[in-house]
Amino acid sequence: LSFYEQSLALCRRTGDHDSSARTLNNIGINKKNLGELEAAKAALDEAHALFEAAGSQFGQASSLSNLGLVYEAMGQDAQAIAALTRAKTLAAGVSYALAEIKSFLGLGKLYTRQGHYAQASAELNGALDRAVRIASLPEQLLCHEALAALYKRMGAFEQALEHFERHHTM
Repeated sequence: LSFYEQSLALCRRTGDHDSSARTLNNIGINKKNLGELEAAKAALDEAHALFEAAGSQFGQASSLSNLGLVYEAMGQDAQAIAALTRAKTLAAGVSYALAEIKSFLGLGKLYTRQGHYAQASAELNGALDRAVRIASLPEQLLCHEALAALYKRMGAFEQALEHFERHHTM
């Protein structure tokens, strides 16, 4: 985080808005992981504004998917759904599979928590389909973990066990 902050200062001094946006996106991710949600939101809001000004749909998809996860952690479900849904659309439009998968996963976990199981299943299976399509084992692992949690919560224990075993095997 310290190096990202040093990098951001350098980017700002040189007027490199693209690198500033990417660095702010990374700062936002790190702040979220540290539980500093307001600081994460501020960094991601700024990153998104810079990506938007540059017309970078790729960058917007990334910052919005990260912002959606911050909103979800803050308990701001409506904002999380809006950000993740927009990120998913932008990511699909520029073939940015990882941001698309992250958005599907975020929505699926949020809908699971809310008890909207049909929506959760659709989102999580959408994430898994895309993760399989690009042969991304880390994302497949996350999808199987989330699907196991969903099916367990639904009381569909055979399906939960199937995904838990896939997760464990991976």
